[in-house]
Amino acid sequence: MSHQHMIESLEAQLSALNAERQRLQTEIGCSDAKGIITMVRSMESQLCALYEQNHVHDLEEQLGQHYLELTLLQDELGCSDADSVINMIRSLEAQLCALYKQGAGSTQPTIDSVPVGQQTENLSDVLQSFKDRLSSLTHDMESRGSISPVVTAA
Repeated sequence: MSHQHMIESLEAQLSALNAERQRLQTEIGCSDAKGIITMVRSMESQLCALYEQNHVHDLEEQLGQHYLELTLLQDELGCSDADSVINMIRSLEAQLCALYKQGAGSTQPTIDSVPVGQQTENLSDVLQSFKDRLSSLTHDMESRGSISPVVTAA
């Protein structure tokens, strides 16, 4: 390679690099390596913070929905934790099975075949037990800071 050819090649490379540098300056406002690295790291940091913030927001929304469902369960059934709901359903199933077995001789078993006092006594005991347990669990979770104190209407 001739000396002249080598100079032309170097000038062409320098011209291309200067053009790239000028484009960087025009497009992103920075053309030196340290400035670009700082800019990229800053943007990555901001993105991470925003993604985390969005993730926290999504988690808060999901948690809010779950608390709404728990409140609905509590309002409608008098209990909201899984153990209490499962126990309630099992108790109701057992009572229904007993009533159906008791009425197996009739054409259509009904709850009317059980004395009214017995109907409400069992269910009332179960509901009170669920309420007591939920109150205890809620108090424990509030004292550990797992949930915010629950304010109930008087």
